[in-house]
Amino acid sequence: MIPVAEILVFCLYVLLIQEIIDIFLGRKAEGHQTVFTCRNSSGCGNYQRSKHHPIEKVKSITSLDVLWRRMRQATESYRMFHKKDAMISDVMSAARAEAYEANLKKTNEEKYKLMRMREKLKEE
Repeated sequence: MIPVAEILVFCLYVLLIQEIIDIFLGRKAEGHQTVFTCRNSSGCGNYQRSKHHPIEKVKSITSLDVLWRRMRQATESYRMFHKKDAMISDVMSAARAEAYEANLKKTNEEKYKLMRMREKLKEE
C-alpha cells in the first residue's frame, strides 16, 4: 500500500512538470526566446526576445518560481512528516520492547514460583 503523502508529492511533481511545459510552450507560441542564465551575483534571471523590443532582462518572479517554491515546501513538509513518523515508530517500538520485557519478567517469576511450589510438594 502506497502512503498518501507519497502520492500527493508525486502529484505535485506532475503539476510542476506540466507548468514548466506550459510556460515554455506559451512563450514559444508568443514568439519569445527564453535563455536561463546566472551571469552576475544578483541571481538568476531570464532574458526574453520579443518581436518588437530588444533583449531585456526580466525578473524571475513567474508562476514557475512560485510553483517551484511550493514544491520545495511540500517536499520539506513530506520530510518532516516522515521524521515525525519515524520518531513515533521509534517510541512505539521502545514501548513494545519494554512491555515485552515486563511481561517476560512476570511470566518468569510465575514459573519460578510454580517450580518452588512443586519442589516443596515433592519434599513433603
